[in-house]
Amino acid sequence: MVCGQANCYSNCDIDYKGSIPLDLRGCFRGSCDKCPHDLWNHHRCCAIWERVIDVQVLFDNNVKEKWESAKDRKEKEKALADLREKVLGDLNQAINRATRELAELVEQYADLSLSGSFSDQVDKTVRLLEQKHTALQGQNDNQDQLQTVEESLDRMKKKNRLLNTTKEKENARKGSFKSKVKGWLGFS
Repeated sequence: MVCGQANCYSNCDIDYKGSIPLDLRGCFRGSCDKCPHDLWNHHRCCAIWERVIDVQVLFDNNVKEKWESAKDRKEKEKALADLREKVLGDLNQAINRATRELAELVEQYADLSLSGSFSDQVDKTVRLLEQKHTALQGQNDNQDQLQTVEESLDRMKKKNRLLNTTKEKENARKGSFKSKVKGWLGFS
């Protein structure tokens, strides 16, 4: 089991039987022993959180030239500050692009799964987007990502309401049909 709470990367050992379905809604209540989060936020999956150190060595000739041509400490600091701004800009662009791609994939997934049997998956997607939204709210420098997540969350909530309304109508129709059959057979 892994904790799905934003910014928690715990691999939690919860004693459960392998026959429990992947949809654990309502199966576990209470708090986790390993992390401080509710068991509701834990997911059964065939993966664990693992820390990976990603080392990339990039060489920018412009930065090297600025560094070597710098005459004093102040100019070297300026070259490093320019490099930092460039790297941060590149990272923000990559994160914004990935967030937009994630929103598109969530939309495609929801379009494929607009049936009652997938409403639990859409519920989980809404919870995931809500956690991402909460994590981004405290960061002032991620307004583009926050807006993208808000838009995706709004669309998913609408689809979730549609699925739940459809599911309720289907259950009411089935219940009505069952009561009619019982009435016809004299089992009222």
